[in-house]
Amino acid sequence: MKISSEHLREWAKLSREWRIQMLNTHTETRAGTRYQTLWFYAVCEETKASRRYRVWFNESLSPPYRKQQGWELFDDEGSVCDREIRYSRRDDSNYLH
Repeated sequence: MKISSEHLREWAKLSREWRIQMLNTHTETRAGTRYQTLWFYAVCEETKASRRYRVWFNESLSPPYRKQQGWELFDDEGSVCDREIRYSRRDDSNYLH
């Protein structure tokens, strides 16, 4: 999955007043999982407020193909202020354990 500023806008519920710029991206595959991490900088045109976000998408490359996606909001000192993580789920429970 390609993560974009529009994904961040949707996930973090940022309005159109926020201008979002990608700062850095990192992708690596390790232990059968692909990890993609992006850093974004957002500035509100009206209030001149700014925010830094880390967005990630982790995807298992072998069954059961689990996925995790999320974002974190950081303050000026580098502490996490807010976070959301979403995990994939099976469509049904009809499978062997």
